[in-house]
Amino acid sequence: MNTPPLLVGAALLFWGWQSGLIVFGALAAIILETPRFVRWRWDFTTADLRRVWYVCSLLFVGAAAYCYVSLDTTNELMEFFLAANFTAKNKAMTNVINTFFYFQQWWPLIFLPIALAQALGNAEKIPYSVFSWYMRRKAQRDPGAEGALNIGFVYFALVLVATSVTNRRDPSFYAGLTVLLAWALWSIRPRRVNAIAWVGLLLLLATIGYWGQARLHLLQSIIEGGISQWIARLAGARGDGLISRTAIGRIGQLKLSGKILMRIDIEDQAPALLRDSSFNMFDRSLWFVPIKEFGDVFAETDSTTWNLMPAKTNSHAISVSRHMDRSGPILSVPSGTFRLQNLIAGAVKTNKFGVIQVEESPGFVRYRATFGGGKTVDAPPDVADTFVNEHEMPAVRKIVNEMSWRNLPDTAEKIRAVEAFFQQNFVYSTYQTIKDLPRDPQTTALANFLLNTRKGHCEYFGTATVLLLRELGVPARYANGYSLQETRQNGRQYIVRERHAHAWCIYWDAESRAWKDLDTTPASWLQDEEQNASLFEPISDFFSWLRYRFAAWRWLGERGSVQKYLGWALLVLVVILIWRLFVLRKRATVKGVASANRIIVWPGADSEFYLVEKRLRALGLERFPGEGFTAWLARLDKTSTFSLGPLREVLKLHYRYRFDPHGINAAEREALRAGVESWLAAQDAAKGR
Repeated sequence: MNTPPLLVGAALLFWGWQSGLIVFGALAAIILETPRFVRWRWDFTTADLRRVWYVCSLLFVGAAAYCYVSLDTTNELMEFFLAANFTAKNKAMTNVINTFFYFQQWWPLIFLPIALAQALGNAEKIPYSVFSWYMRRKAQRDPGAEGALNIGFVYFALVLVATSVTNRRDPSFYAGLTVLLAWALWSIRPRRVNAIAWVGLLLLLATIGYWGQARLHLLQSIIEGGISQWIARLAGARGDGLISRTAIGRIGQLKLSGKILMRIDIEDQAPALLRDSSFNMFDRSLWFVPIKEFGDVFAETDSTTWNLMPAKTNSHAISVSRHMDRSGPILSVPSGTFRLQNLIAGAVKTNKFGVIQVEESPGFVRYRATFGGGKTVDAPPDVADTFVNEHEMPAVRKIVNEMSWRNLPDTAEKIRAVEAFFQQNFVYSTYQTIKDLPRDPQTTALANFLLNTRKGHCEYFGTATVLLLRELGVPARYANGYSLQETRQNGRQYIVRERHAHAWCIYWDAESRAWKDLDTTPASWLQDEEQNASLFEPISDFFSWLRYRFAAWRWLGERGSVQKYLGWALLVLVVILIWRLFVLRKRATVKGVASANRIIVWPGADSEFYLVEKRLRALGLERFPGEGFTAWLARLDKTSTFSLGPLREVLKLHYRYRFDPHGINAAEREALRAGVESWLAAQDAAKGR
């Protein structure tokens, strides 16, 4: 390799340190630098090097597939094209980019075999035809025009690029990168440049570069922060369980993708809804909670069982399989869940609104939620659960008075009356036009829904139900989560997609002293959402299934036959490659040892045309690096006084002898020898005169 000794090894150690793969980095450094200190080499043919490159290509594809199915981004490319809004597309593409960066960190190991093949081989360069089908065909047409590449500095640059994507935010990365680049540049600096001036200029540029990248990082943080806030306002995300920005009053189509988020295995009875969060304060389109405190849930001695409240009788259970967000995800559970099992997490917390947050969880979990009717983890209602804000009060009070609900005898009758009101007078719709906007600026979007359009999506129905019940004296809260509707495996498993996201009302039943679910959204919403399914959803589902199976194998130890056989197949492939390259191939000595001790393994190496090259080299007419014989002779023909015309036919025979699989016959072999001897004799005669 053309890099200075130990430079690439130091770069690999630096990569291992920055990426957390120090063991791999140290092993790679030792393997790649060892050939510099031994005096034997292998005579790799172009075909051998091509096999090594094939292995690197297979490792590249395999590593890409591993990242694709093992991280949380298996379906993100498909989701990018299927997403109906900018926020979903932005999230999908961000996850794709993060996956690519993670995959890029492994490049030094993926391309280590080809770098090692050059380090252990006799040739200083690797032909371009090893890397490219196009260059291979070009070399077959004109063997003399083929170039070659010493990949030493190329591999060094690849290691530095892989190190840079680790994103270590401390001065150690910049310092290490500066030292390695200075080392590399010093080895190729022009000797006419003063060393002191060179070092001074390098230090100046390094200082300017460090100051510039620090300011760029600050600018990036400011821009990213602003974009994140803008996207959060646009998206209405509810990732922390404390705020929910609804699409109430938003114009256009409300459409979610078909991305599979969870798989629910049913043991005996399936719940209708899985709740994420609940809220008690509403202002125009925003639901939130004023109290943000979370309390710890303590684990049992097995560290995977978490009791949320005293056990109940008449309980049911489901198992939820899902990928987790390490930043503090919210669990989706049925109402009345009192125990979580098989949940690996550093901490579990909950608040008075039934939100269950998990910290330090693995990338994929499968937890068992035991639930039952009656008491829930939610705290009893307070005054905020009966409050209707002044903006919505006129419309809510008008509906209650018109329907004469205040005269109903008990809570159960009021619940039935409100439910019937929505089922008989309203329709489900995910599309809002300008015509659906209130004509009076003082009328809110929710009031317009209740009094005029009477069409909307689940957020309209859930919010309106909560406020109507509060006006009737029934404490109520707004809840969001998912609806279980799509079954698999003969009804024993449910698939939860992004478009199954749902919102509803929970109300306080004073008789049982428990919160109960009330979903007044017309049942037609299920069919309407299914009609939005993409034609490409089966493809997306297939990749989602691969992701699910791989995640279960990776995080939960469900090692199936496919993964086992794949691992053995990879091991066999590596063993075969080592056998073919290093056992069957005879070893040769390094340069500097007498050529008589070297074993000639390539055809045409005894061609007399090399005597012509030797003669011209002795006269100071050597070839340029990478210059083919044909181009060389054409250049000499223009600049020298030698008669090179007779050599053209001889060169054609040489190329056939050297590269043609069929070789040349005895007569052509003799013509090659005689042509070279005749030209050499003519040059000797001319010199004698």
